[in-house]
Amino acid sequence: MKKITVLAISAIFALTGCNTPDNTEKYDNTTHQLIREPFHYTNPESRTPLHSIASEKHRLEFFGWGEQTDKKFELELPSDVSNIDRVLLEYGMGLEGGMPGEWDNTTMLFVEDKTSGERYEIARAITPYGNGFGKYWNKTFWLDVTEYLPMLSGSTSFYLYYGGWDATDYRAHTVTATLHYY
Repeated sequence: MKKITVLAISAIFALTGCNTPDNTEKYDNTTHQLIREPFHYTNPESRTPLHSIASEKHRLEFFGWGEQTDKKFELELPSDVSNIDRVLLEYGMGLEGGMPGEWDNTTMLFVEDKTSGERYEIARAITPYGNGFGKYWNKTFWLDVTEYLPMLSGSTSFYLYYGGWDATDYRAHTVTATLHYY
C-alpha cells in the first residue's frame, strides 16, 4: 500500500509540477531547471554602498575533517551599523593555476556570533566540474545577508569549509567574500 501511495504522489507531482499556487515560478521540464530571475535582478540595489569590505582570495584545498579545521579568517567590518538597512554578500568563485579544480565540491561560509561563539552558515555553493572550464572561469553569487547584521560589525571571524581534495599546484578553486553595506 505504501508503494502505491508514493507512486500516486509522484505521479501527481509529475503531472502538476511543483509550481507555487499562483504559478509565479515556472519549471522547464526539458532542462529541469527552475526559471527564475536571480534575487539581485528582481531586487536590485541602486544605491552606492556605504562600505564594501573584501576578504583576500582564499585557495580552496582540503582543510581537514571537522569544524576545527575550517579555514578561519577575520574581517574588520564597520563598528557602527545603526544606519545600515541592507547587507549584500558578493561570493566570488574563481581559480588558481591554469584551471579550476577538477571536481565539483561544496563550499560553505560561516560567520561567528561574537556573543555565543556559534557559527552560522551564510553562503553555500558548489564548485563546477572543472574539466569543462578554461583558465578564465569565474562566477559571482549575490546573497542578501541583512538578517545577520548584528553579527556583521567590528572584528568578525569567518570560517570557510571546502569539501574536496582536488587542489593541486596547477589547478584549484578560490573564494573571495565581499560584504556591501547599504
